[in-house]
Amino acid sequence: MPHRWIGDAVIDRLRRIIADAGAEAGPEELADILWLASIMTAGTGTGTETGTGTETGTETGTGTDRPDRNREPGPTPPPTTPSPLPPPPTRPTRPTPGTSGSLFTAKQPHAARSAEPRPPQQRSGRRGTPVRVSRAASLDDPLAVLRALRPLGRRRLPDHRMELDEEATAEAGIAHHTLMPVMRPARDPWLDLTLVVDTHRSMLLWHDLISELRTLLTQTGLFRTVRVWFLRASPGEGVTVSPTLGGPSRSPSELVTGRRHSLILLVSDTVSEMWHRPALRATVGRWCAHSAVALLNVLPERLWERGGVRPVRCLVRATGPAAPNVSWSLGISPYEQPVPRAAVPMVDASPAALSALASLVSGSGRPHRLPCLPLDADWSASESPSEPLGPAADSAPDDIAAERAALRAVRWFEESASPGARELAGFLAAVPLTLPVMNLVRRAMLPQSDHGHLAEVALGGLLQPWETYDRADPTYLEFRFLPGVRDALLGGRLRREITAVRELVREEVAAYLDEHRGPGDFPAIRHSSTGAGTQEIDPEALAFARTSPLAPDGVQDSGLGEAVHRAFEDPEVTIAAVVADVSTLVAALRPQFERVREGLARPVPVRVRLLLMGGGGADDPRRRLMEILRPHSEVTFDVRTAADQPPTELYVLNNRTVLTSYVHLPGEPPEPLLVQPEDRLEETLGWFDSWWALYGER
Repeated sequence: MPHRWIGDAVIDRLRRIIADAGAEAGPEELADILWLASIMTAGTGTGTETGTGTETGTETGTGTDRPDRNREPGPTPPPTTPSPLPPPPTRPTRPTPGTSGSLFTAKQPHAARSAEPRPPQQRSGRRGTPVRVSRAASLDDPLAVLRALRPLGRRRLPDHRMELDEEATAEAGIAHHTLMPVMRPARDPWLDLTLVVDTHRSMLLWHDLISELRTLLTQTGLFRTVRVWFLRASPGEGVTVSPTLGGPSRSPSELVTGRRHSLILLVSDTVSEMWHRPALRATVGRWCAHSAVALLNVLPERLWERGGVRPVRCLVRATGPAAPNVSWSLGISPYEQPVPRAAVPMVDASPAALSALASLVSGSGRPHRLPCLPLDADWSASESPSEPLGPAADSAPDDIAAERAALRAVRWFEESASPGARELAGFLAAVPLTLPVMNLVRRAMLPQSDHGHLAEVALGGLLQPWETYDRADPTYLEFRFLPGVRDALLGGRLRREITAVRELVREEVAAYLDEHRGPGDFPAIRHSSTGAGTQEIDPEALAFARTSPLAPDGVQDSGLGEAVHRAFEDPEVTIAAVVADVSTLVAALRPQFERVREGLARPVPVRVRLLLMGGGGADDPRRRLMEILRPHSEVTFDVRTAADQPPTELYVLNNRTVLTSYVHLPGEPPEPLLVQPEDRLEETLGWFDSWWALYGER
């Protein structure tokens, strides 16, 4: 249906109809009504322009009318009645997955701590743009964890302090028509929490879970204080603690808080050889004489046998709130075994286990049957903990020996691992092995799995040894399979089958990122088909996601970046934009100016006209634009605001490329941009110029 300007008589009649209905409508609201009416008319697919008697041709299979190019253009509309936004095509053109790029892991920005020289790497020619990608959550149900720890929350303290009861004050004011404060005994946090984190290298696998747990316990105000210490053990220094990773060693006695109620929570997977040494048992025994002490085993209970300790079931009852372990009453089954003088309860991170521990430490008086480590008996298991295995010696040639060692490692892993871990190992063989990526793959490919499945893979003899927790950066450290193990896990498939597995994982991870927002983010590199970017990508690097849902500003990339990159290939760039939030435009412009700053692209004059619909969000758009445009003298921009308008998103680049989503709520991820057909270009440009002139006169 060709676009026509609506006469004043029709608009006046529409205004009277709305007024008779008891409503009001200004010029902008009338334009929106006419736009919706045109969409509803076009959706009937009749091919006939209703009310005019003029028949127009229709485009087969689209349901949209082809404009009559022989007709003379209509008169320029007055600025008070701009044309409504043209309707989108029934079958819009979306960017294909192949043009949206791939995500690669980012390299650590500073030199590695290791002094070993790195071999020279071949330059790949692939470049990408730094982005931030959402992490996958490690805690399955944070609210359930908080509910489990509720017995350790606020309570009345014997200091006779009072506080305002807001609800009672409001109810009394309504009942008595006067405002009188109602006081109640104050309820405050009463317990200090000290997290003592094991620094064995296997604990790198639990970094995200520990970080989320620490953040959860700190921000909710459940405890009076939350301190984090890191536990180390060495033959020379014995057992020491440090307030920071890799920091100076301190005495474990500093963890004792005197007369204050405190809970010391050891966090470990018990894989370290430290759990075999009497020195650790002696240190924990000294803590148990002054505080409540428990062990949080990050491994699920089904995997405890792979650790270095063997707990026994005890019937435990605390004598008071946060009473020291040495004062607890203990019972053991079978009864013929000697009862230990004291014990340390061991729980996993499940809400049920944490609830039992919280009830015990709160001093409820109820006995609980929990796995415990006796202080006066050996904790260690009969077998050594599950450490990653190294390749066995083989007298065959190097390539044959490596293949045999890989097959032995995979066979041993498959015989001892759970079905979920075996399936996860196959998916991990298709991606780079950094901790954030492995967590993403686990969540995307096996939603019902837990973090223990990832620990089975990492501790199952498939990976090369990695650095200790206090020396490595968990965000950037890349784990590596033993030689030949990656190919062995892929099962000797044909090349096309291996490619299919990799594509499947990348698509599923991309879909997961589209649907979930994790507790944080991590750096990555986005590579697009244009080859633009400031970071070089290793030639042997594997992608972990097919599409990049995040752009450099942390906003969703809806295809604008590709269009802006193509526009900068011209000798001059003009951008006419209608947006509700400038974040998408800023994210698309920044990589181009970075390329100019680094000398990878020539500077070109840029003119930006920005019309903010719906107010433009909370941030000042001019400030955000100036941050990236100020260093470039060849850039000019003008911003006009239509605060009373519904949020709409439209971009016209170099007067030839039009992308629009029509609706974009401030603060919400934008919808994928649609590419307008060329036969609507003049119509859209006329629409933009009309609105631009209208708000320039206000």
